Order: sequence, then C-alpha cells, then structure tokens
Amino acid sequence: MNRRLVLKALIEKGFNLSNDRFYTEKYFEINEQDNINKLKEVNDSYGFNIFTNKGRVLIVKTYVVLKEAYLQYKEDQKVIYSMLHNIKNKYKKNIYLIINIDDKYKNTECILRSLIEKDELVCKKYVVYDENDFNKISFLSEELDCIGVGIEQNKDIESEFLNLVNKHCKKDVTKKIIEKYLIELSTEQEGE
Repeated sequence: MNRRLVLKALIEKGFNLSNDRFYTEKYFEINEQDNINKLKEVNDSYGFNIFTNKGRVLIVKTYVVLKEAYLQYKEDQKVIYSMLHNIKNKYKKNIYLIINIDDKYKNTECILRSLIEKDELVCKKYVVYDENDFNKISFLSEELDCIGVGIEQNKDIESEFLNLVNKHCKKDVTKKIIEKYLIELSTEQEGE
C-alpha cells in the first residue's frame, strides 16, 4: 500500500501524526532533552512514522517487499525496545508496529507474514498491504465501528461488567480492585 495512503487512512481513523510531538514529557519519563533528541534522531533515521491516539502508539514503517521487511524488522524491534526503556508505563503495552508493504503486486508470502505478526517480543506487529488489512487490527477495524462499539457504549459495558462482578464475585477485595481499575481507566481516557 502506498505510504501516503497508509498515513491518510490512519488520520481518517482518528490517529494523529506525532513524529515531533511524540518526543515529549507526555510519553517519556526522561527529562533530559539531549536523551530525547538522540532517541528522535535514531527513530528518524529508521524511517518511522509515529501516530498516537487514546493512549495508543503506532509506529509505521514502509518496505518495498515483504522479504525485505522480514529481514529488517528485528532491527526495528531493537530500536523500539530502546524506546521502551524510557516511555511511560501506560503506553508500554499499547505500542504497535505497522509494517506497510508497498508492493504493487501484493506478493502474499503467507509464511513470512505470519512469522512477523506472531512475533510479539517487543510489541504487537501487523503487516499491511491495503486498507482491508486494517480490519484485522481490532482498534482500527471498520467492522467494529459497524456494530456500534464506541466510547459512549463503553460506559454501559463497564456498568454491566460491574453488575456481573457484584453478582458473582464473593470477595469484596476483588470487587474493589476491579472498580478502582475501571475508574482509573475511565479518568485516563477522559484526560486525553
């Protein structure tokens, strides 16, 4: 898929291109601007485009063919791993590597694609050939949009979940932990 089309599709799905804004105190725990600048230079030299939205960080890298991506993604993984040392905890589990393949012939080497996507060592990875491939990424899927799972309905789901917990959970400590977690999660989402 053409690099510009991927960037456009992610922006249409509510993500912000954050290449420069990503390297701030919002995402990183380090205060030394020199360290942040070094990290930014390394990431820029690897050709990453960074998108953010609602606590998620997408790192997009474009390759010409899948075989090139397979041979190179472990190097990309090392750079992302170095980033994880300094990134705030709430973003560590929400970093995704989107590997865009700009192959006009859509060469679907299923084994290589599967090997890349099943390797979750540093972060979850997805190989994207076209816009239809976004449907396999749950938070980008239009299919989920069609069934109406939105922010407004998350509140209803949380309250239903709490009702089930109160009904079936025998220990008050567990109930309080779950309630506290859901409250913290909703305040984080409202703050963004």
